[in-house]
Amino acid sequence: MEGLDKILCMVKEKFSPRKVVDFKEQGLHFEMETLASVDEIKIIEYCKDFDGAQYIEQLKKSSLACAIKRINDNDVSGDQIEYTDEEGNKKAKSKFLYMIDFLGKWPSFMIDLLFNAFTDMEQEAEYAATNSVKFERFKIAEKPEESKKPVLRKVVETEGPLTETEKLNRQVERELSQESSKMSDMEAEALLKVKK
Repeated sequence: MEGLDKILCMVKEKFSPRKVVDFKEQGLHFEMETLASVDEIKIIEYCKDFDGAQYIEQLKKSSLACAIKRINDNDVSGDQIEYTDEEGNKKAKSKFLYMIDFLGKWPSFMIDLLFNAFTDMEQEAEYAATNSVKFERFKIAEKPEESKKPVLRKVVETEGPLTETEKLNRQVERELSQESSKMSDMEAEALLKVKK
């Protein structure tokens, strides 16, 4: 299992470097890491009962609650946070719930700024991973092109001159055959564009 721990450390080091966000004038320093899949599940579970604007706000706060690992000199990377309540009693609370409550007291613009830094960090990590991965991509086998020759229909000649109705029927048949051929060509071109 030691080997797996080393792999996890390597993955975190390569694809989850800490992002530093500073509000210099206010003297605030934050460090964040990308989310692990267990964090994403926790966030989804927490947000599932919210709708609309509440969902968006709770998604931001819960994402930041998982991502923030340090605020100034305070390490908040563990699962629990010990704190002193208003009556002076020492208590412990899950870091996730504590941070959601903590962030809920902040101005929304600060949460938005931190969330923008968080999403930027996530995109940067995903970009780094995507550009470094190598594997054989699945390819759909192309169907051989069907003959593009128009379908010719055998017309049974009747004795004598054609009536007006027969002339119109044959004209409609020719036009439909031509349109069908055009559609096949257009579908083939569209398919080729999509594959490129």
